[in-house]
Amino acid sequence: MPPDFDNFEPTFIKNFRNLLTSAPAKGRQKEQEVQDYIEEHTLLFLPQFKTHKGIYGQRIVSKFKLGTEKVSDFTYVSIDSDTTNIVFVELESPLKTIFTNAADKAALNAKFTAAVQQVQGWRILIEKNRAEVIKRLSPLLPSFSNPIQFKYALIYGRSDEKSYENRREVFSDLKRNSGILLNTYDNLIDAFKDDQTKELNVMAHSGEGYRYKHLHLNPQNDFAQLLPDKLHLTKKQIAALRRDGYEMDEWLKGKYLKFNSKYATEESVLKLAPPNIRAQRSG
Repeated sequence: MPPDFDNFEPTFIKNFRNLLTSAPAKGRQKEQEVQDYIEEHTLLFLPQFKTHKGIYGQRIVSKFKLGTEKVSDFTYVSIDSDTTNIVFVELESPLKTIFTNAADKAALNAKFTAAVQQVQGWRILIEKNRAEVIKRLSPLLPSFSNPIQFKYALIYGRSDEKSYENRREVFSDLKRNSGILLNTYDNLIDAFKDDQTKELNVMAHSGEGYRYKHLHLNPQNDFAQLLPDKLHLTKKQIAALRRDGYEMDEWLKGKYLKFNSKYATEESVLKLAPPNIRAQRSG
């Protein structure tokens, strides 16, 4: 990243800054405009909780249903050696304020408090429906049976509201004690600047499985884990993946692509290997 980032920042960051301060288009909610933009530019997706392995599968789920009414704006998985962590993320409008208008006071805005309480309420709902939530996410979970933990995150408001020390202290205390991963929209830009973000694919629930809402990069292990009954592709996506070397015809026949994330058999991999490697294997 250039040292003078403000003078060299990419156009998509400049456009994001403008989006954060502009009024929503007629008939649209601001938080949905922001979510749509993040889905199109996933380098802005801040993994508020992640292990050293990053986001599992390099994919996030858009609008995952927690129940009949509640929806998590983003959901993703991050694993470590002994735990599978499922993170549910709520987005609120960047135009909403964290604190009341009294500039030197650290009184939390009622709408911010309500948003925190809403995410805290997810815990009750998700634990009540724990088995069903895990079942619907199971196609995207690792095959090994680590214990599963749920984590909750909220992105709300702007960082300039914390310019006073007393406000920073109140916000930090809430982050420590609320059980929620709290960040502002400026933290998304900061994470990109600090090289903490990566391109991700965006998925959405589709019947009994999932579909790619945005296919930003070649999938790593999706076709080694999911067959067509659980991963629903468009004809355009299949054609693009076929051009990139994925054995989509084999996958469509019900064969997992377990070799190099693209191939159904080791023989397919060997066909692309240098002649000396092929000779060693055949010998």
